[in-house]
Amino acid sequence: MRRVSLSRWVMWCGALAVWSASIQLAGAQEKAAKDAAKGAQEKSVKPGINAAFKNPNVKSFIERFEREGREIYEKREAIAKACGIAPGKVVADVGAGTGFYS
Repeated sequence: MRRVSLSRWVMWCGALAVWSASIQLAGAQEKAAKDAAKGAQEKSVKPGINAAFKNPNVKSFIERFEREGREIYEKREAIAKACGIAPGKVVADVGAGTGFYS
């Protein structure tokens, strides 16, 4: 069995303690950052801001967002062509709103 000097043993124990403390500190800092971000998000969201979308008037949304004169409406065919969308292709229309393209 190899004998380890007391000073070397103390050095290793100290290094282990520093390493352990740094891991604990990193975990505490990560938790604090997450808590701060959550608090900031809650403060930034105006209460009731999405209330109008709970029982939407679909007809008014279609009239507002799918009307001639709106740039995206006027360029809808060019947008679909630029994206390579063609009959038979499969696409994901994420956040589609009124389903303008789908």
